[in-house]
Amino acid sequence: MTDLVDVGDLKPLPGSAHANWFLGYAVGDPAGVDGPQIARDLMEQMCEFTLHLDGWDRTFPRTEATSGSDTQLH
Repeated sequence: MTDLVDVGDLKPLPGSAHANWFLGYAVGDPAGVDGPQIARDLMEQMCEFTLHLDGWDRTFPRTEATSGSDTQLH
Protein backbone atom coordinates (compact mmCIF):
# COMPACT_ATOMS: atom_id res chain seq x y z
CA MET A 1 0.00 0.00 0.00
CA THR A 2 2.85 2.40 0.70
CA ASP A 3 3.84 2.05 -2.96
CA LEU A 4 0.42 3.50 -3.83
CA VAL A 5 -0.11 5.93 -0.95
CA ASP A 6 2.41 8.62 -0.01
CA VAL A 7 2.28 8.72 3.78
CA GLY A 8 4.77 11.58 4.00
CA ASP A 9 6.46 11.78 7.39
CA LEU A 10 3.89 9.58 9.12
CA LYS A 11 5.28 6.43 10.70
CA PRO A 12 3.49 3.13 11.35
CA LEU A 13 2.67 2.22 14.91
CA PRO A 14 5.44 0.10 16.45
CA GLY A 15 4.89 -3.61 15.88
CA SER A 16 2.22 -3.14 13.22
CA ALA A 17 2.32 -4.55 9.72
CA HIS A 18 0.94 -2.86 6.61
CA ALA A 19 -1.82 -4.67 4.80
CA ASN A 20 -1.30 -5.30 1.10
CA TRP A 21 -4.81 -4.15 0.18
CA PHE A 22 -7.56 -1.71 1.12
CA LEU A 23 -11.24 -2.11 0.33
CA GLY A 24 -13.63 0.74 0.90
CA TYR A 25 -17.04 1.52 -0.47
CA ALA A 26 -19.90 3.92 0.06
CA VAL A 27 -23.53 3.58 -0.93
CA GLY A 28 -25.57 6.64 -1.86
CA ASP A 29 -28.55 7.43 0.34
CA PRO A 30 -30.49 10.73 0.23
CA ALA A 31 -30.70 10.69 4.04
CA GLY A 32 -27.12 9.50 4.47
CA VAL A 33 -23.81 11.12 5.33
CA ASP A 34 -22.39 13.95 3.22
CA GLY A 35 -19.39 13.57 0.88
CA PRO A 36 -16.71 15.15 3.12
CA GLN A 37 -17.63 12.86 6.01
CA ILE A 38 -17.60 9.76 3.81
CA ALA A 39 -14.16 10.73 2.46
CA ARG A 40 -12.91 11.23 6.02
CA ASP A 41 -14.34 7.88 7.12
CA LEU A 42 -12.59 6.08 4.25
CA MET A 43 -9.31 7.91 5.01
CA GLU A 44 -9.64 6.96 8.68
CA GLN A 45 -10.17 3.30 7.82
CA MET A 46 -7.16 3.22 5.52
CA CYS A 47 -4.86 5.00 7.99
CA GLU A 48 -6.03 3.09 11.06
CA PHE A 49 -6.68 -0.44 9.83
CA THR A 50 -4.57 -0.82 6.68
CA LEU A 51 -1.49 1.39 7.14
CA HIS A 52 -1.61 1.62 10.97
CA LEU A 53 -0.23 5.17 10.87
CA ASP A 54 0.63 6.99 14.07
CA GLY A 55 -0.70 10.56 14.25
CA TRP A 56 -2.57 10.56 10.94
CA ASP A 57 -5.53 12.32 12.60
CA ARG A 58 -3.37 15.35 13.42
CA THR A 59 -2.42 15.57 9.75
CA PHE A 60 -6.05 15.37 8.59
CA PRO A 61 -7.97 17.42 11.15
CA ARG A 62 -11.74 17.29 11.24
CA THR A 63 -13.46 19.97 9.22
CA GLU A 64 -16.65 21.76 10.26
CA ALA A 65 -18.64 19.36 8.09
CA THR A 66 -17.11 16.30 9.78
CA SER A 67 -16.69 17.44 13.39
CA GLY A 68 -18.78 15.66 15.95
CA SER A 69 -19.86 12.84 13.66
CA ASP A 70 -19.61 9.29 14.95
CA THR A 71 -20.44 7.71 11.60
CA GLN A 72 -18.52 4.52 10.88
CA LEU A 73 -18.55 2.61 7.62
CA HIS A 74 -18.28 -1.17 7.88
